[in-house]
Amino acid sequence: MDVLCRGYTNLFSDVFSPSSIAIMKAAVRTTRLFETDVEKLTNILSKFMPRHTAEMKAGKLQALFQNAVVPEHMKDICVLELHMIIPQYELLKLQVKRIEHRIEMHIKDTNTHLLTIPGIGILTAGAILGELGNLSRFNSIDQLTAFAGLDPSVMESGRSRRTGHISKRGSPMLREALYGAALPASRVNPVCQQFYQRLKAKGKHHKVCMVAIARKLLHIAYSVETNQRDFYVPAYITEQQVKTAQ
Repeated sequence: MDVLCRGYTNLFSDVFSPSSIAIMKAAVRTTRLFETDVEKLTNILSKFMPRHTAEMKAGKLQALFQNAVVPEHMKDICVLELHMIIPQYELLKLQVKRIEHRIEMHIKDTNTHLLTIPGIGILTAGAILGELGNLSRFNSIDQLTAFAGLDPSVMESGRSRRTGHISKRGSPMLREALYGAALPASRVNPVCQQFYQRLKAKGKHHKVCMVAIARKLLHIAYSVETNQRDFYVPAYITEQQVKTAQ
């Protein structure tokens, strides 16, 4: 799209967002390339955002379209490619929704205790269970942490031995699912929330805190599943929350 209309992707945080795709469908035509007027652009965008925001973005798009200089030798090729890519993307998106629905149905049938952990939703629980499989194959929490690649890497040189960033061994899908759940957990899970605040007080970087919370979530998930009991907030954390609120 930037080849046809330089700067287009700068107006959208995600070029494949529903609003962007709707605009591309209306504006990229082999016969009337970029001839969509401001009113039509505004009406399209209004379906995805407030009217005043849609009007401002439509004005920017119109200015961009008017200044677009499309090389003739590239025009037909790029337009054809867009006409092929957009339906493929929409089909893949539909298939992802169907798969996610199947995952949700399956997770609900398993009666997993993972869903009692604040910050872990159905899809995250599905990713965790799918990657871990039978928990009895892990002899310890350290072994499980290493499988997720959330254990620290070890660097040895002569007699010196120091730890560095996480090893990133094992399952990248499990690590990604846990890292994705770390931010919401730091906000809604009392245990992770307190843990995050303690790390920040020590001057730790936000990303370091997120990795640590991802590891904490893995330990909590292992605990609730192996003990077959729901997640609960320890009494000392509840007491601290009450004191803070007072």
